[in-house]
Amino acid sequence: MAEVVKTEVVQTPKEAKGFSIAGLVLGICSIVLVVWFGFILGILAIIFSSLGLKRQRNGLALAGLITGCIGTLISLVIGLFYIFLFVYASAQNNFTF
Repeated sequence: MAEVVKTEVVQTPKEAKGFSIAGLVLGICSIVLVVWFGFILGILAIIFSSLGLKRQRNGLALAGLITGCIGTLISLVIGLFYIFLFVYASAQNNFTF
């Protein structure tokens, strides 16, 4: 007699990469749009990438976290430079609009 072999198919759930992809896109946009929206987009990229890392460890979430941090830091440096420039120029009494 022929033996009957039962095979069991186990389906793994699809990888949820939505937060990771969103974090990466926001991180890239925070670097590109650093002067206008870099700080806000960088913070959002850090949040979404952190959520993506909690759900599943993958390279997209890590890249989003890194680009979000870079965009946020560059925005802070530029913002502090503009504040310093404004304070310095107003102290010189030659500041005109």
